[in-house]
Amino acid sequence: MTRRRDPIARALAARRPLLYLQSPEERRVMRWLERLARERLSGAPVYGWTCTRGFEPRLDEGESRDPLAAVQAVIRHPGPGLFVLKDLSPFLGRPEIARALRDAYEALCEGERKVLCILSPELVLPATLRKELALVRVPPPDLGELEETIRDVLGGRVERELPGEWLRDISLALKGLTLEESRQLLHEALEYGSLSRRELVDSVNLAKKDTVLESALAY
Repeated sequence: MTRRRDPIARALAARRPLLYLQSPEERRVMRWLERLARERLSGAPVYGWTCTRGFEPRLDEGESRDPLAAVQAVIRHPGPGLFVLKDLSPFLGRPEIARALRDAYEALCEGERKVLCILSPELVLPATLRKELALVRVPPPDLGELEETIRDVLGGRVERELPGEWLRDISLALKGLTLEESRQLLHEALEYGSLSRRELVDSVNLAKKDTVLESALAY
């Protein structure tokens, strides 16, 4: 994905201090943010927060697993960084959390380059925070990411470089799925199919239909 089309890079370029990243892919988004921190924030650290473990890496002795304390810890932190709060969205309706985020917006617009990111698979954006929070709907993996996943999964099963047409056809079959779903479907297809291109694509398509149906039934 080019820089111009990268939605997170565009939000960072606009100097938005609070981002709402809607995506179910925590690991993929964290890797994405770590790359952007190297490229756009001079190697600033990336911190992840959950309500079960607090910040990793740890910020200071005052931070905790409490959501209000987590936002306040970001404000207090003296250095730059990307602060990714993975479990904050269920608490956005609380008035003290909304107030803390508005305080963070004002504080992060000045001084050290700090960006607070709320990462969530669902969209929970109260009207009271729509001006402060920049919504970024993270797109699903592109063909390049899917090809890398295919090489990783199939690499141990073939002795030669995978042909380009293989990668293209299988990537197109996986398009729209998360990287973890793609990885799991490839393993399933390999378990019950063969390494021929046609059979592998057919197995992936069949497994993909089952996965999409399961997701629809879950809603």
